[in-house]
Amino acid sequence: RFSPPWIVVAAMAVASLRWALVAWFTNPWLLTAVQLTHGLVFGAFWIASVEWLRRMAPVEIRASAQMALPVLGYGIGPIFTGIIARYLVPEHGTSALFWVSSGTALVAALLATIAAIQGKGSKPPRHAE
Repeated sequence: RFSPPWIVVAAMAVASLRWALVAWFTNPWLLTAVQLTHGLVFGAFWIASVEWLRRMAPVEIRASAQMALPVLGYGIGPIFTGIIARYLVPEHGTSALFWVSSGTALVAALLATIAAIQGKGSKPPRHAE
């Protein structure tokens, strides 16, 4: 079985490739085909991330830790993306924003790899609920 950290690594690596292809392709059929991977990649990322947080967070703060995921993903992340887009897109076009997304996902994959190698969250807690 794959542990949640390694699923996150794989999902972020595929997401990085997907964003790079979106930045590169101009053909709408190719873009559509590439974007079809989003559902699988995001689903795997989300489920693995929730489980990874469950395994790592102490019981007393587990719910708060898991709530941080949507706050970052649907709150803070889009705010920063909007700020970056405001300055990047007028000068360099939308493909530049997708290149930044690709790089960000690659950095996330590398950080998750470090955590996975260290074994953080690879095994369920002793008293899993």
